Amino acid sequence: MTKERLRRYVWLKREEYQLKQRLDTIMAELATVSSPDLSGMPHSSEPTRLDSLVIRFEDIADRYAKKLEETQKELAAIERAVESLEDPRLRLLIRYKYIDGLRWETIADLMHYDVRWIYRLHGEALLVLADK
Repeated sequence: MTKERLRRYVWLKREEYQLKQRLDTIMAELATVSSPDLSGMPHSSEPTRLDSLVIRFEDIADRYAKKLEETQKELAAIERAVESLEDPRLRLLIRYKYIDGLRWETIADLMHYDVRWIYRLHGEALLVLADK
């Protein structure tokens, strides 16, 4: 697990949220567009403009759902790597930095360490994570 991959966590989390929002919006629009016509009037068997629109919405929803699944898999992989750290100080530091997105000074205050010591622990954590 590299530092670059860890840094992606916050952005992946934001993307996950955005994809969920978009899927919800599409599903709501799809529900209004594809509500059944109960007029009792006969319909042609040829695809209509409405059918094309529904197919397009479903295609977009499928693509978003696949991307959401990929995003969630990557988030889970990063979380597993962080949890695999045996030293609780290193786990906490990596969570604060890459999952919570905190600044070094804030992390140092929360952990009651000097910032230089936090940098040292961070380097140690990255060495351990490099094997994962």
